[in-house]
Amino acid sequence: MARKDNAQVKEDAGRSYLIAELPRHERPRERLLKHGSESLSEVELLAIILRGGPPGYSTLDLARDLLRHFDGTLAALAKATPAELAKVK
Repeated sequence: MARKDNAQVKEDAGRSYLIAELPRHERPRERLLKHGSESLSEVELLAIILRGGPPGYSTLDLARDLLRHFDGTLAALAKATPAELAKVK
């Protein structure tokens, strides 16, 4: 399985769901363990690292918002300062 690219991040932007609502076999952490990191999008990988979001807000949405705010790339996100990160909900 190939990792989703940044265009997929934009396409997935309209979707919102809590990871707990997904069937177990579709959850990012379980897919990572079963199929490896190549089977997940950058959003899903970042959501695993974040582990959680604000109450009632999906970790996937938080990861998607962070990537969108920082040009859709993990490289740009990695270069962000704490002050820049604090500007994202």
